[in-house]
Amino acid sequence: MTAAANSATSPTPTTGSAAWRRCRSPWARGPAWTATAPGREVVERDLDGARARWPRFAQQAVELGFRSVRAVPLRLDGRVMGALNVFDVRTGVEPGQDGLDIVQPLADLAVIALLQQRYGREQTAAEEIGSALADRTAVERAKGVLAEAGGLDMDTALEVLRSHARRSGRGVADSARDLVGGAVDPATVLAGD
Repeated sequence: MTAAANSATSPTPTTGSAAWRRCRSPWARGPAWTATAPGREVVERDLDGARARWPRFAQQAVELGFRSVRAVPLRLDGRVMGALNVFDVRTGVEPGQDGLDIVQPLADLAVIALLQQRYGREQTAAEEIGSALADRTAVERAKGVLAEAGGLDMDTALEVLRSHARRSGRGVADSARDLVGGAVDPATVLAGD
């Protein structure tokens, strides 16, 4: 399968070219665009003959070596989110129909990937913020422990913590967690050992 998919028995045309990117651009209203609005599959078995229907798209797809296309709507909870184009280099075939029809499962996987990309990024950002907050909290608590144990102001306590982290070859947040968690004695940190 090529682009999103190409028949397993077909050679693969070049898909990384600038022409392919233009073929996917918003102004290139092709089969995926046509399939999205009504939410129905679109099949074109002869892209060379589809130049009147999709002038730019068909021309560029043919120039890239594709001869047929099938667009399958991407659905989530009954809503159409877009469409997946599946190409073939042979004329007169319905892409994805070589034996087992895998186009709809590919479309379903595309929806899952889109959701993971969208929500995975948000979750990653939230996790990074949570981790940074936890690190900051540990450092602030460790500064308090050192300030209390050594009679230091908070800026000096931070410098002592940083020095300890450098000596121990650990990060400041890890050193702070060790101190707050009791793995390291405040007196040891203050002594510079």
